[in-house]
Amino acid sequence: MKEVPKILVADLGGTKVLAGIVSGDGKLQHRRKRESAGDGELKDILANLYAALDDVLAAAASSPAAVALASAGAIDLKKGVVTHSPNMMAVNGAPLRELLSQRYGIPAVMLNDASAAALAEHHLGAGRGSRDMIFLTVSTGIGGGIIVDNKLYQGADGTAGEFGHTIIDLNGPADTCGGYGCLEQYASGTAIARKAVNLLNSGVASSLADVLARQGRITAADVAAAALSGDPLAKEVFDAAMRALGTGIISIVNVFNPELIVIGGGVSQTGEQLFAPVRRAVAEHAYKLPASRVKIVPAALGDEAGAVGAALFAREELGL
Repeated sequence: MKEVPKILVADLGGTKVLAGIVSGDGKLQHRRKRESAGDGELKDILANLYAALDDVLAAAASSPAAVALASAGAIDLKKGVVTHSPNMMAVNGAPLRELLSQRYGIPAVMLNDASAAALAEHHLGAGRGSRDMIFLTVSTGIGGGIIVDNKLYQGADGTAGEFGHTIIDLNGPADTCGGYGCLEQYASGTAIARKAVNLLNSGVASSLADVLARQGRITAADVAAAALSGDPLAKEVFDAAMRALGTGIISIVNVFNPELIVIGGGVSQTGEQLFAPVRRAVAEHAYKLPASRVKIVPAALGDEAGAVGAALFAREELGL
C-alpha cells in the first residue's frame, strides 16, 4: 500500500502562526506555535513564518513532499497571493506560494484559513459524514468555508465563504473590506471587545472597568464571562453580538440549506452563550424547511484545523 506523504504546513494569522507536519492519518506532528504581529512589515511576518517552519523541519525525521499555507484573508488561488487581509495588510499582493516553494525546494499550495478549517472539519472533525456543510469561525474576525456535495467550494477566484463580510446593515460602520455594516463589525471577538471599551469610556458602569485597569485591554472572553455573571454592560454587548451573528447565520441557512453548520474560533469557546441564541434565531426566523434540517454544532479540531486542512488541500491539488 502506498504511503501517504507528509506535508509541511503553516496556518498564518494576524496574531499567531502555527506550523507542523501533517502525517498520513491527519495528525499534526512537531507542532510549533509562535506569536505573530500581523500589523508589522512583510519581512518580519515572513521571518516569523520561516522560523516556525524551519523549527518543524529541524525536528522532522523525513522530508515532506510539499508545503501548504493556510492564510487569513481573501486569496487569489491562481496567483498564490493574498489579495486582502485586513489583519495582515503587509502580505497583500506578496507571492507567498512562490516564496515558500523557492525557500523549501518543494511544491507549495495556499488557501484561505477558514476554507482549510472547513476541509479538515468535514474530513476529520465535527462535519464527518455530512455532504453539505458550512464552517464558520468567530474569532478576531469572522470567516467561513463551504462544503458542497463533499467538495470544498471556493468560488471563481478563491474568495467564497467570506461570511464576515455579509452586510447586515447598509448604514452600519465602515469595514476594512470597503463595505459598510458587515457582520464582522458586530459579532467578531474584536467587535465585542471594542464595543465594551467604548461603553466604558462613555461612562457606563461595569465590572469590566476593573479588568481593563488590570490588563490594559478587554477581550471577548472577558465580556462573555462578565455577561455570564450578570454584568449589565457585558450582557448588553454580548447579547447584541449574538443577535447579529444569528442574523448572519439565518441568511446562510436560507441561501445554502446545509445539513450542518460547524462553528469554531475563540468566541465559540463560550459554548451555549453563543450556540443557544444562534440556534433560537435560526429556528424562529429562517425558512422552516432548512431551519428544521440544519444542525449547528461546535468545531472539533481546535486551532489545528487550518493547518490540517491545508495538508488535505495540498494532497488533492498535487495528487499526492
